[in-house]
Amino acid sequence: MDYPKSLPGIGLVGGKFADANAATGAAGSWISAVWANSVMDELLNVITAAGIDPSEADNGQILKAMRALAMPIYATAPATNVGPLVYVIDRQQILHWQTVGTFTGYVSPDVGRFVWGTSVTARPDEVDLIGQTVDRTNARFRALIAWAEVNGHMIASGAWAAGTFKFSVISGNNVRLPDLRNQFIRATGTDADTANARALGSVQSDALRRHSHMVNFRTNGDASSGEIHDVLKTGGGYQQPTSADGGSETRPINVSLHPRIQI
Repeated sequence: MDYPKSLPGIGLVGGKFADANAATGAAGSWISAVWANSVMDELLNVITAAGIDPSEADNGQILKAMRALAMPIYATAPATNVGPLVYVIDRQQILHWQTVGTFTGYVSPDVGRFVWGTSVTARPDEVDLIGQTVDRTNARFRALIAWAEVNGHMIASGAWAAGTFKFSVISGNNVRLPDLRNQFIRATGTDADTANARALGSVQSDALRRHSHMVNFRTNGDASSGEIHDVLKTGGGYQQPTSADGGSETRPINVSLHPRIQI
């Protein structure tokens, strides 16, 4: 699309249209039907490609078409369907118009995804999982709560416990989020102790793998380090515990990150 430079007699000045000049008698530029129709055809192609019916009364259709064809940008998530995809500034997310459980609206494709937080505070598309309560009517959390319900993560308030990946309704619109602080994450599978499959979001107590320690007894001669020397007992049994060692918990080498979920 360009000015009609190839058409003779159009009267372009410096490559652009010019008005007539009464003082100098210079004639103004004129518009050819071929060029005018080509301009309208190109504009209408943009409008119709966006699925919009052309209207003489609406001077904002090109803007609407550009938003529909490109990635429309909004400060906050629109409450109504303005197209299949939008970018929302306050959440720094691309959102899709879809239905998740009881919620229909703009939803992140990553809603409900667990993430490790490496920033001091949660990013705009995340929320901490520290057992806090949120308002389910808050636009930021409506899709997340609906996602938790449809995926079976919502339980009664009395059954909620820190360490499980479970949500619960406290009262009214207040919903408690999971508290995953001080937890290691383990992929689902079969529990080696019970042969039962682990339920999604369930918590498992700590444990040490079964093992034994050897205690040596010597009835004559000198005892070496770690041996028991000259102990004689008739009848019954004899127990000798080993000395306690270690800390207050069982843990591997680890790094501390924030537990978070995408909204």
